[in-house]
Amino acid sequence: GLVNFFIRHPKRHLIVPNPDVYFPYRNKTIRIGAGGTGVFISMVTDAFGVKIKPIYLGKPYAPVFHHNHLAMEKRYGRRIKHSRVIMLGDMLTGDIAGAHNYGYRSALFLTGVSTVDHVRMSDIKPDFIFEGF
Repeated sequence: GLVNFFIRHPKRHLIVPNPDVYFPYRNKTIRIGAGGTGVFISMVTDAFGVKIKPIYLGKPYAPVFHHNHLAMEKRYGRRIKHSRVIMLGDMLTGDIAGAHNYGYRSALFLTGVSTVDHVRMSDIKPDFIFEGF
């Protein structure tokens, strides 16, 4: 399938909509995310000798923030300073890191994806933390 496609066409782009390697599922289990699939394809093609570097569009990468920021400016008909935006999210590595990388402030909702313990152990620190909605 995809691995052989990229081996045959090494100049093609592997565009991954979301960098999450996994995501929480039912009963404290996980599922493999798009990012995990992208990493797998990259590892296998690399082992074969073909370098494929995934291009990530989702959080924490800038393209998704840039696209949405432009849409927000268009909606309100004016330029908006990045420092005036607060990103709300429930994942340190995607939402909060992405917000900070783009110059936004951040608020972490403790819904179970990231916890207070995750915040304590991480270099990524939200500007605000909320227990719930």
